Amino acid sequence: MDRQAVYEKAGLHLLKQGRKSKTGSLCRYRNAEGLACAIGALIPNERYNDSMEDIGVTYLLSHADTFGRDDGVACLRSALEDGFGELTDGDVHFLFLLQTIHDRCGPADWKAKLVDLSYKHDLDNTKILNFTRENG
Repeated sequence: MDRQAVYEKAGLHLLKQGRKSKTGSLCRYRNAEGLACAIGALIPNERYNDSMEDIGVTYLLSHADTFGRDDGVACLRSALEDGFGELTDGDVHFLFLLQTIHDRCGPADWKAKLVDLSYKHDLDNTKILNFTRENG
């Protein structure tokens, strides 16, 4: 998995969208309004399946108990690996950090959180720093 590409794709998606992907109070990979969370933005449209919803990316960890959600977990893993190659537990942890930015922070804080993430993972944050609503 190329974390730089994942970081830029998910991060720029969030900044351009400027709104959370939610249904009611629940964050969603995709919602009825056509919004997508950081991870939802990484899933190709043709690979998205409703069974992925309510499955946090941590279910993809090698030691995770899927609590009978094997179909949704398999769909999510397959969709992400289709675009980014085999996921290691370290990759899943990185995806979880992106998911957390969307789910636990407000859109006004996303840019700062993405920049913080770039420093912690030695990523180039130029595109994130240069993003503005006018050029996005």
